[in-house]
Amino acid sequence: MSETAELATKTSITVQGSILDIFTYYDSSFTEFLQFFIVEILGMVGTTYFAEGELGYTVQGEPDFSANVNDHGELVVIDDNTDPYFVDNNGYLIYGDILIPPVGTAATAVSDVGFTANWNAVAGTVGYYLDVSKDPQFDTYLTGYRNKNMGLAVTEVMTGLSAGMNYYYRVRAYDTVQTSLDSNIVTTTTVTDVSTVMDKDGNVYNTITIGGLQIIAENLKTTHYADGTPILNIPDSASPNLLTGWTNIDFDTLVSSGANITSAIEGLGTYGHVKSNNVHLLAGDFIWYTIDLTLISGDLPWTQLYKNNVWSGVASLHTGVNNSGWLIMEEGDYAIGFQSYTAGGTNFSAVCSFVSTYTKGWLDNTAGAYCWYNNDITNKTPYGSLYNWGAVSNVHGLAYFERGGTQETGWRVTNEADWLAILAELVGGLVAGGKLKEIGLTHWTTPNVGATDEVGFAAVGAGFRHGDYPGAFEGFNLSCYFWCKDINKAVNLQYDNTIASIYSSLVHSGFSVRCVRDI
Repeated sequence: MSETAELATKTSITVQGSILDIFTYYDSSFTEFLQFFIVEILGMVGTTYFAEGELGYTVQGEPDFSANVNDHGELVVIDDNTDPYFVDNNGYLIYGDILIPPVGTAATAVSDVGFTANWNAVAGTVGYYLDVSKDPQFDTYLTGYRNKNMGLAVTEVMTGLSAGMNYYYRVRAYDTVQTSLDSNIVTTTTVTDVSTVMDKDGNVYNTITIGGLQIIAENLKTTHYADGTPILNIPDSASPNLLTGWTNIDFDTLVSSGANITSAIEGLGTYGHVKSNNVHLLAGDFIWYTIDLTLISGDLPWTQLYKNNVWSGVASLHTGVNNSGWLIMEEGDYAIGFQSYTAGGTNFSAVCSFVSTYTKGWLDNTAGAYCWYNNDITNKTPYGSLYNWGAVSNVHGLAYFERGGTQETGWRVTNEADWLAILAELVGGLVAGGKLKEIGLTHWTTPNVGATDEVGFAAVGAGFRHGDYPGAFEGFNLSCYFWCKDINKAVNLQYDNTIASIYSSLVHSGFSVRCVRDI
C-alpha cells in the first residue's frame, strides 16, 4: 500500500535560464533526510541530482539510494535496501510500492498488413499506455500510438501496416497516483507476402513457379519503366489522310481482251492493269483502303501498289468488301490499281475508297509505347497492356517489382530461353498452349481447345496490335502473343488449338508481356 508524504521545503532558483527546484524530504522511519535537485527545462524534467551543498550524489546516513528520470518526466527514487520512493507529477514524494511495469508478450495474428500486440495484466492498475513505432529507439511513433490510453485492455489489433517491416511496441501501467516504467520492447515483423509482387504503378500480381522460374501470373499492366519514366501511350493517333490527291476511284466494268484489261489501260503488257493517279507519300505513311468488288467473269484480280510508276507490292482480293493497306517504307509517288494475272483476263466492277483518317503514330514510334486493346482502358484487367518492341527492349527496363515494400531484384521480361524452358517443362509446344490457357470462355472464344491452366499461368485472349497495318487491333479473345526480350520474337497461343509457337515478329507489333526471375 503506497503512502504519500507532504512536501517539505522547496527552494527554486534560476540557473542559466533553467529553473532549479530543490526539494528536501525527511523520512521519519529511517531518521534520515533525502535532498535532491530537479532541473526543469521548458517545463520538462530533464536531470536529477542528489546533493548536500553541491551537485552530485549524497544522502546523509543512507548511501543506498538511487534515482533516475524516466522517459515520461517522472522522478523515480529507489531505496536499494528496502522501500522505493518516487516523486509523482504533483510534486509529492511517494514511498512504499512502485507500480510494476507490464510485460509485453509476443505479437499474435501477424500478417502482411498487421498484428495483435499483447501484454500481461498488472494488479491494481487503472489502465495502460501503448507506444508503437517503426524505430526501436521510439524517436518516432505510428500515428495515434504515442502514449495511447488503452484502458484495461491487454491487446491491441494493429492494421494498415506494410508487409515485411519491423514494428516495435511497449506499454506502461498507471493508477490514480503513478505511471510505471516502460515494459520490455516487443519486436514483430509483418509477413512478406510470398505469393504477390507489385509493379511501378502499384498493380499487384500473383506469381507462380514453372521449373526454376518464378513468373507473374497475369499480363503486365505497368505504364512506367523501372526507373519511373512514363511509357509513351499511343492510341489511334488519327491523322489527316495524306492521300488528298486520290479521290474515290470508280473502276467501271472492265472487259478483258486477251491478256489485257481493255478499259483505262495504262502500260499494256502481258498482264493488264489499271491504276489511279500518283500521290506523293512519305516514309511511315499508310495507305488504308476499302474495295467493294463484284466479279462478272474470269479470275479475281489483285490490287497493285505502284511506286514511281513501278509496281511495288500486290495483295489478293475476294468478291465483296476488301479492307487492306500498305505501309510506305520510302518516300515517293504512289498509285493504286488492279492487276490481271491470267491470260484469259477478267471482267469485274469495283469501287475503291479511302478512309478520311488513318493511324500513323503507332507505326512511327521506335522509342517504346503501350496501349490498351482497342484503346479501351477497361481491357486493362485481365488483358493487360500491349507493348511494342521499343518498350520491351528500352534501356529503362520494364521489369520492376516490389515485394513487401522492397524492390526485388532479378526480374526481367521473358526471353526466348525462358520460353523454351517453360515449354519444355510443359512437355513441348504442341500441348503447352493448352496448359497455359485460362479455362472457360470468359476471356477466350469457344471452343478454347485443350485449356487446362495446369500451372496457373492463366493466359487470356488479349489479342494484339498490328505492326504492319495502321495500328489495327485483332484477335481479341482469339489469340495472345508474348514478347521475347532478347530477340524480336513472340510466343503465340490460339483459341482453337493447344499449340504454343514462337514466331519472328515486327518491332511495331503490340504484344503482351510476362516477367520472370530465376529462383
